[in-house]
Amino acid sequence: MGVKWFAAALIVLGVGLTLFGFQTQNPALFVGLTLAVLGVVVVLTSRRSRQ
Repeated sequence: MGVKWFAAALIVLGVGLTLFGFQTQNPALFVGLTLAVLGVVVVLTSRRSRQ
């Protein structure tokens, strides 16, 4: 699994947990947002280091 796939998996999992947490009012919302932001950070930092 490459960095792009890992970041995409984090974003997808984060969005899924955010939607689940929004419907059930539990801490999954916060965890989902954190994973999605982490995925975006991984994508942005991996692109910067290659240039």
